[in-house]
Amino acid sequence: MRKPNTSAAVQAGRKSSRDELDDFPTPPWATRALCEIVLGPELDDCATVWEPCANRGHMVRPLREYVRDVVPSDVYDYGVGFHRFDFLSLADTLMPRQWPGAPKRLDWLITNPPFKHLNDFIEHAQRITVTGFAIFGRIQMLESLGRYADFYGRWDPAKWGWCQFVERVNIVHGRLLERLPDGGTMPQAYGWLVYMHNPPERGPTWWLERRMIPPCQKRLTRPGDYTTDNVDAYAAPLV
Repeated sequence: MRKPNTSAAVQAGRKSSRDELDDFPTPPWATRALCEIVLGPELDDCATVWEPCANRGHMVRPLREYVRDVVPSDVYDYGVGFHRFDFLSLADTLMPRQWPGAPKRLDWLITNPPFKHLNDFIEHAQRITVTGFAIFGRIQMLESLGRYADFYGRWDPAKWGWCQFVERVNIVHGRLLERLPDGGTMPQAYGWLVYMHNPPERGPTWWLERRMIPPCQKRLTRPGDYTTDNVDAYAAPLV
């Protein structure tokens, strides 16, 4: 009888139990790819960015290399000092009023949300942002009749795009790994779903130029990205 393939390349799919935290850290280089390759000059360094699924700061840290004001929060306290807030509890306000020091203007929302709450995150992000939002996730984000009816089918084609990595992005539950233990690659394809309320005048061609993110992991990986020492230094709480 043929034995099942239990290698990390096959078993490392993004799955967790119903009650388990959706703890799938985003490698810092994937966030830098969004800032440099996908958004580029459209991401103003003076913008205000909210990361509502900040986890341990793996996306917050690279964002702060490009944007001055990054607001981190998470529904769970991972022990790094970020404000604890349930993004899905937002009412019709730009930012939660009960948040001390929260900015009055929210330009971008950039995050890697729980897949099971993806629709709610998209709806909230579209409503509360001034410039737009970018959501990291699997290519399955583009699937389902519900999402098409609620979002993609109604969006102006010039306002959104799917920007896919040509490289595999290693996503492992509860850990941030530069490469899998056996040297394999993840079986799933990842990318960025980006929406802009007022995109560049080039319209849909702007998205076509960014639909595939070229190889960039080696260039965009920084020393210390995969060590815990480099997390706490960026975990300043909101004041």
